[in-house]
Amino acid sequence: MSLLTSCTALIVSAVLAASAAAGAVDLPQREQPAADGAAAVVEAVLAEKKLKPGQVTVGWKDLVSGEEYYYNGDDVFYGASLYKVALNMWYAERVANGELTWDSLIRSARLGALTTGSLENSNNNYSFTLSQAFGSYRKARVACASYYGLTEEEALADRMYLRDHWITARRMIVCLDTLNSEPDRFPTVTDHLLKAQPGRYFRLREDRWPIAQKYGAETVNARWLSTAGIVFVPDRPFLLVVMTRSAPKPEEIITDICVRLGDYALTLRDGGEAEG
Repeated sequence: MSLLTSCTALIVSAVLAASAAAGAVDLPQREQPAADGAAAVVEAVLAEKKLKPGQVTVGWKDLVSGEEYYYNGDDVFYGASLYKVALNMWYAERVANGELTWDSLIRSARLGALTTGSLENSNNNYSFTLSQAFGSYRKARVACASYYGLTEEEALADRMYLRDHWITARRMIVCLDTLNSEPDRFPTVTDHLLKAQPGRYFRLREDRWPIAQKYGAETVNARWLSTAGIVFVPDRPFLLVVMTRSAPKPEEIITDICVRLGDYALTLRDGGEAEG
């Protein structure tokens, strides 16, 4: 070791020792940016509800600006009956293409009746008939992969995607965006969702505007509750997905986020500021 190096080491040691004697060294801290916009709205609700990060995932998209926000957006949650949206989109697209009609029989049941029951009433038997017509639930999931922004190869490689309805908020937003942006491609699907579960889920405390929604619930352990939909705030509609896992009073979380984001959408429309 050179004399210069030794001297430098001694000086550094002396400085550190002096600093320790005087107290902790105040190192410059990088200031964390405060959440704003939709992030602030959602995170305020989550803080009020005292939720743990793993108990909820949220996806939001402003259909005017195209802005998106996600909270745990790529975490996989059990969406349960949310799969019925994409499933019925597949059949509606066949009708739009002239391959089927609403009177076509799917395993001896009329397609129009199956779609109505599946989307408006979340009828599991009707939905099972629609999925099993592919030969298996797995094949139905692969057929619907593109609505979530997935290729067939990506779907086949994703075991969670193929295993019942495990989904992310981001993928569900893509599905809703596809449905909303191409209504002629998927006739009647949004109309059915507009009639689904009045007074529940997003619509539990929100009656200012139409909402096309689909809920999903795991009823055995009541651990998972989710809602996805299109919220038609006049001149400022948005897409919203809220999925919960073992959260207290999950329907209140779901509806509160919807109401607050509706308020926020009004401020965007009117050029004001969202209330903190």
